[in-house]
Amino acid sequence: MRHGRKTKKLGRTHEHRLALLRNLARSLFTHGQIRTTVGKAKSARQFVERLISYAKDNNLAARRLLFAHLNSHDMVKMVVEKIGPLFANRAGGYTRIHLLGPRLGDGAEMAILALVERPAVEGGETAKAKKEKKREAKRETKKEEKRPPKKAEAKSPEAKKAEKKKEASRPGKQDPKKTKQDAKKAKPVAQPEKPKKPVSEKKA
Repeated sequence: MRHGRKTKKLGRTHEHRLALLRNLARSLFTHGQIRTTVGKAKSARQFVERLISYAKDNNLAARRLLFAHLNSHDMVKMVVEKIGPLFANRAGGYTRIHLLGPRLGDGAEMAILALVERPAVEGGETAKAKKEKKREAKRETKKEEKRPPKKAEAKSPEAKKAEKKKEASRPGKQDPKKTKQDAKKAKPVAQPEKPKKPVSEKKA
């Protein structure tokens, strides 16, 4: 019989259950609310409210206890500096549970576990706004790729002459006009005369 046993095992071992509660708590602190089953929400509520009570003290011992449960210095800093002050005037009841009904598939009762008061979002941007920005950036890149390439600007005759001079000055390259003139000036080489074939006499 379960007299005096308040711990809900959730069908998991001790280590697996602690990892589950830690992940639920970290998600709740970062997003303000999470969607899970009713059993997990009730277990996570006890775990989270204990951590918020530690954060309200804001001393070295409280920070060490928070780090032992959350295993992240950044998360401990965020909980102590942002979430703890929000509940300074509350003696408890930092979270609430909203029932959603059965889940399709296995029929598990679902719920939303949310903080009563949430910290302000930095920069005033929600997750949806960030996704929309990314989509707009992708659309712009696609439009730029579809645009036809720009036509090359017409070069002035002075620029053309300068380019020809540069090409002529490069080692290993010769001006085609000079090569033609040199070929004309060069004297033809005397070739040996071919012997003429004897003309066959006509038959009488």
